[in-house]
Amino acid sequence: MKTIQFLIIMLLCLVNQPMNANAIYTQGDVLHVWANSGLNMREGPGTDFPKIKKLNYGDQVQVVDNYLSSTPFASTVVNKSKKSQEFVMHGFWVRVKIGTQEGYVFDGYLSRLPAMKKSMDNDNNTNTESFMEYAQREFGVAEHTFDSTYTEEVHTHYIFNNGIEWKEMGKECWAMNLELETLTFNEAYLLFNAIGEFEKINKMRKKESIDEYDFEPQIEIQKDKTGYYRLNVDLGMYGLTLSFDDGKFILAEWACC
Repeated sequence: MKTIQFLIIMLLCLVNQPMNANAIYTQGDVLHVWANSGLNMREGPGTDFPKIKKLNYGDQVQVVDNYLSSTPFASTVVNKSKKSQEFVMHGFWVRVKIGTQEGYVFDGYLSRLPAMKKSMDNDNNTNTESFMEYAQREFGVAEHTFDSTYTEEVHTHYIFNNGIEWKEMGKECWAMNLELETLTFNEAYLLFNAIGEFEKINKMRKKESIDEYDFEPQIEIQKDKTGYYRLNVDLGMYGLTLSFDDGKFILAEWACC
């Protein structure tokens, strides 16, 4: 009887997990750090536990325990305000190791995908490599079609070996859709944040320090009926949107001259 009750409780816990939590992974899986400012490793599964070390952007960690023994955690990325809705990233405290050290980290900023490369320019600004350069290096191209006449809405189409699809379209304005069918919401968000600097723009908006842009950044946060967030950044001549459509996450980027 106790065994049955335990299984029922575990099933209820799984059913009630946030839909945008990271994928189920097991001991030995390798995950990559995508947190721009680094990620704290702690002695236990919570912010009240002492810090062991700070993991850097791009570090690789190995999962020590499995998903079912991890502790849920929610991190508020954007607070609710007059200008935007709240955006909360759901995930888990998971036990990992790097080198000989073991500890707990929040997996909201961990991904199965290697982190995109970043570099500093002469003005000490951080630049992220293009997605195409990143994807061709890390995943390789499985299929590529190109319409030189631009008679079709989608004139360039890439399918990468990990299942991600790139669709480029438009004549007067350029647009690109990434179909992220194989990714979790958190992994899709980390790509969205790396390409569109979502968190950086949000911080600049709060400080009202927007001199870097010709147009005041507009951030839109909505939650659809599936429980996933729709995130949109509009910089006037450039925009980026992350949404959930037809069973997959779509990262849409556009620019007009």
